[in-house]
Amino acid sequence: MMNIGPRWDGPTCERCRVIAEMEGETLVIWYSTVYSGVCEAVSRFEQQDSATAKSFTERYKTWLAVHALLKLQDDKNAAQPASARRS
Repeated sequence: MMNIGPRWDGPTCERCRVIAEMEGETLVIWYSTVYSGVCEAVSRFEQQDSATAKSFTERYKTWLAVHALLKLQDDKNAAQPASARRS
């Protein structure tokens, strides 16, 4: 199972884009809504069309989820002995 949602606000979040952590059997992904790169993109899209901004936000969340899943798999593989990784 996976949950994804906004978590932080404040100046420290401008440098931190995403945190993914396991809570039991659930991968929880928190993302910053004030990270400068994302804020600027959403702002540009909102000026064009609110539907475009919403689409960007949903696609960004999908990208974050895929990235978190790939990193989780890499971390699991790195924790295994080299002989166990060969298949």
